[in-house]
Amino acid sequence: MKKYVLFSFLLINVTLFAQTNKEIIKESTSYFYLDSSGNFNGEGALFIKKKIVESQFLLLGEQHEIHAIELFAERLIPYLKENGYNHYAAEIGPVASRKLMELKLQSVSLKSYYEKYMPQINMTPFGFFSTIEEEKTLEKLMKYDIAIWGIDFENYGSYLSIIDMLYENSDKNKISKQLYQSLYSYVASEYKKGENNFNPALMNNLLHSKEMNVFLDLTDNEMNNFIIKQFKLSLEINHQLTLGYWHRRVENMKKNFAEYYHSEKAKEDTVKVIVKLGAVHTARGTSFSGDTEIGNMIYELANINRAKSFSIITFPRYIQNPITGKTEDVADEESKELLGCVDSNQWSVIDLNKLKTLSIRYNITLSKNINSYIQKYDAILIPPETKYSIKIIEN
Repeated sequence: MKKYVLFSFLLINVTLFAQTNKEIIKESTSYFYLDSSGNFNGEGALFIKKKIVESQFLLLGEQHEIHAIELFAERLIPYLKENGYNHYAAEIGPVASRKLMELKLQSVSLKSYYEKYMPQINMTPFGFFSTIEEEKTLEKLMKYDIAIWGIDFENYGSYLSIIDMLYENSDKNKISKQLYQSLYSYVASEYKKGENNFNPALMNNLLHSKEMNVFLDLTDNEMNNFIIKQFKLSLEINHQLTLGYWHRRVENMKKNFAEYYHSEKAKEDTVKVIVKLGAVHTARGTSFSGDTEIGNMIYELANINRAKSFSIITFPRYIQNPITGKTEDVADEESKELLGCVDSNQWSVIDLNKLKTLSIRYNITLSKNINSYIQKYDAILIPPETKYSIKIIEN
């Protein structure tokens, strides 16, 4: 009888614990929707907007090329501008950011620019801004006079477009068209090598190409100097990535952000920045490589400034399979507990700081997976049922 009573007591306590665990997740989750005018409405939207107003830095850690996430970023731009955000840090290189802004100032569509390079490299030149949704974001940024900071290295697909930029800006009396065409053909042929649309030897081959070095020397001038510097650096970083070395890329992102920030700090009292990168980069603490990512640097910068940062990780759970057309739940088993209160018909946002506070108040030990999110981010944003973004040009 005593054993039965003890068993019943333990069972009741385990049940209560599970219910309480679920309840604090529910209490930390709020919802919102997007109306026909493109405005966000609901408790969850008020929570995010309040944090935007309070913060100097808004970090949006994304899963790339998700329709709803890009829609969220694009529709939020007017509110961000209204609250002093004049800068948008993106996962592209500084040369790419300049070129993208230039194209839009000249009212050139990205498709018309990309069409020159797609046949040779089977990808877009900048890595990102390769979808229709991202182009809309770019156009909205330009409309609201928000400058794009390219804080990463120049993408693997950018090399032919960079060669074109350098040649266009060069003194044609110093460099022959024959050299330009010969180098262009050589680089295009290198792209064709390798597997799965990637040649791991490409960067090192270009770094040690005599023809490339002659071309860079002859095109070097005041206008091209910055492009050449970024080009060489990007080849080095991408080559190191093929060997498994992540550190150089991380440090370059931090350095670029710091240079943009200090440049604008001389002009603005408070430099407010939207930072939209892959979620691994926006996290506090260390990444899988053991490096402290730029998200941690920005968090510390906010502390130094006696300001705040607000870091959101996006987590699309219900995504339409592009082949079958059916919606699939892509959450892994570890994450389903945390995402248990998500509504597939509206936006859900989990306040991770509130969840931590409630777990302490009610003496609840959360899973390692949930604690990991709490340590790295401030909130989780889960869109309603969505789909993958539409490519500007299909590969």
